[in-house]
Amino acid sequence: MWADWNQDGDFDDLNEMLLQKTSALSIHENINIPAWVTPGSYRLRIQMRDSKKSNACETFSFGEVEDYTLSVNHINARVLPPKAPTTITVYPNPVSSWLNIRFGKLPSGKIKVYLINELGQMVYTGLAQITGENNITLDCQNVREGAFTLICRTENWQETKSILIFH
Repeated sequence: MWADWNQDGDFDDLNEMLLQKTSALSIHENINIPAWVTPGSYRLRIQMRDSKKSNACETFSFGEVEDYTLSVNHINARVLPPKAPTTITVYPNPVSSWLNIRFGKLPSGKIKVYLINELGQMVYTGLAQITGENNITLDCQNVREGAFTLICRTENWQETKSILIFH
């Protein structure tokens, strides 16, 4: 099951896969709507096929794919206490041209960086290799002004920051 949260016509982006299970029986599950999703209508795709996991747009010989409209009316967000001390710092905030992201002590590896606007649209996606403490810089000069959510994630960790862009 997938939802096109950023309404870009595909189901390939962060958090768009809602559920992937293999079962011959009925499946009853709750889905989590990301906190940055705004009220509105979103495309929801449900796929049932011959007990194999697949992507949202794969061709297969036996099964069914249906698209629905998912209406998000409001979000009851729970704020959970952080599990670990903050490991990233962003500056300056508000930003006018270049945003600096300072990573604290994280395990070495690849880190994905996403910038999401107020409409839930992903305006930047990047991948960086980090080792211990690192700094990366994002060019925000061509990004429209407004409030954004910055998501930094590795395979086992994720942190979110709110930023403002003003030119």
